[in-house]
Amino acid sequence: MDKDRIVGSAKEFAGRAEGAIGDMAGDAQTQASGKAREAAGTVQNMYGQAKDAAREAGETAAGYAQDAYEAGGETLRDGTQALAKKVRDNPLGALLVAGGIGFALARGLAAAGAEIILNGRDLVKLQAAAESLAAKHALAFDVTDHAAVRAAIDAFEAETGVIDILVNNAGMQHRMALEDFPADAFERLLKTNISSVFNVGQAVARHMIKRGAGKIINIASVQTALARPGIAPYTATKGAVGNLTKGMATDWAQYGLQCNAIAPGYFDTPLNAALVADPAFSDWLEKRTPARRWGKIEELVGACIFLSSDASSFVNGHVLYVDGGITASL
Repeated sequence: MDKDRIVGSAKEFAGRAEGAIGDMAGDAQTQASGKAREAAGTVQNMYGQAKDAAREAGETAAGYAQDAYEAGGETLRDGTQALAKKVRDNPLGALLVAGGIGFALARGLAAAGAEIILNGRDLVKLQAAAESLAAKHALAFDVTDHAAVRAAIDAFEAETGVIDILVNNAGMQHRMALEDFPADAFERLLKTNISSVFNVGQAVARHMIKRGAGKIINIASVQTALARPGIAPYTATKGAVGNLTKGMATDWAQYGLQCNAIAPGYFDTPLNAALVADPAFSDWLEKRTPARRWGKIEELVGACIFLSSDASSFVNGHVLYVDGGITASL
């Protein structure tokens, strides 16, 4: 075979091969385009299905949210009315370890129908307060004396009636620079502000546990969360009240007790008389508090009724700040 024929044959073979490759490429492109269109259609269908599913899920979630909102509203309305309903059928006994705030809370609970049991150390003052509040019972004992507290509570439960609600409100203040603070004043603060909460809380809880129900409300303070110059020991005691409340809930919730605390901000009470009378402090407070004012003592009543009612049946170990927003801002 001569050279020209070999070259010609090679070119012819190359041409045929090129054509075959072109045909194959065209077929592959056609097949690929079909597959791509098919895949695109599948993706589009999947997108549509996912979109429909998301819309249905959103509608379902919205329905659940609406149901929960309505149920929550009904629970709150029913719960806040539960105290009054219960006392009409069977009056709840509410023991208030009284003071400036305690008297206001006693009036609020009495207005809701609770049977008020007042505590104080001075029998004459206690009886006068009980008469002014139309309290049915007055128990005179020293809340800092553990044995006296237990004896009084046990006797009342055995001979008179039950204590369904306890409001622990004993408290005192002593203002002085920490470096000069007397040790005996520190001990008095501890006994009055925190030992009393333990003493009365424990004595009352023993009976509540047997019944499988009870409400304990400890009065804490904005100082449970915040400090201020000149009252460090008081701040320590109110921090302890907050943590003891959590401890009570942790130990006693299993027996059906709800143990919570109310932490008032700055209210016009006898304990704050010196501050109320200080124009500079009042000016500072009104600037520091988002609500721009002192609290009115009756504004604590709603929180107390809430924590005394079935509306708070799953609230436990909570410190409820009623402070005009002071703990929420810098």
